[in-house]
Amino acid sequence: MESYKDPMVWLERNELAEEGGVLDVQTELVLEELDHLLEMQENRRKELGGSMLVSFDSLKFFVLYMGLALIAIGLVVSWLIVRGIVRPVHSLRHVLLSLGRGVFPRTRVVQTGDEIGDMSKALSELVDGLRRTTEFSHAVAAGRFDAEYMPLSEEDVLGHALLKMRDELGQRERILEQKVQERTEEVVRQKEEVERQGRKVVELYKNVTDSIRYAKRLQESILPPDQRVREMLQESFVLYRPKDIVSGDFYWVESVGEKVVIAAVDCTGHGVPGAFMSLVG
Repeated sequence: MESYKDPMVWLERNELAEEGGVLDVQTELVLEELDHLLEMQENRRKELGGSMLVSFDSLKFFVLYMGLALIAIGLVVSWLIVRGIVRPVHSLRHVLLSLGRGVFPRTRVVQTGDEIGDMSKALSELVDGLRRTTEFSHAVAAGRFDAEYMPLSEEDVLGHALLKMRDELGQRERILEQKVQERTEEVVRQKEEVERQGRKVVELYKNVTDSIRYAKRLQESILPPDQRVREMLQESFVLYRPKDIVSGDFYWVESVGEKVVIAAVDCTGHGVPGAFMSLVG
């Protein structure tokens, strides 16, 4: 406090603080420097602002391009997913629906390297096995009991059942062929016997026919001759047509005095018995 009361200190202070003094000059210099610094800072701010605007524009375009790129990548990824997952699943669905209708698909299932590919491979093997099983069944039904077939596995119940059916049908066919051969031989023997008996019957028939024809000549020998009938009856004719080789009827003509006696005799019986009766008559 004593320094404030010192006259020398007070004079020095007045010289520094008065207008145009050292303090005033230094203050103006400081203010000029501050204005210069503010102007530099303002210019720097404007430069930084312009740079930031350019950076913001670049960032905006970058974000836009990145968004479009991400959309394009998303579309490509979606297409790959559809191709890699949905398409094989649709193919599997088509094959299963066809098998459900009893129709074997003509196109093979698309196989990939993932779990869906394993399912596709298993389904393709199943389809091939069913196709081979069907072809084997057709071969057995056609009588080809030597057709080869390999079951899908040791647990393939259907495949082993088909092999057993093939063997049993083959054995039954051999037994049936043997029986047919035996029956054929028996029929041939019976045919030969029938033919032999037929020849014997033909021979007997010929003998009987020859005997009957001889009996006809005997029967005709006892009938009045046509010339004798015409001598007795000039305007006459005889119609004698037996139903069989020999007849059970006969006629008789004889002249008695001035009269002519005509007789048409119907004997009991027909054919050979009647003919013998006519001979007796």
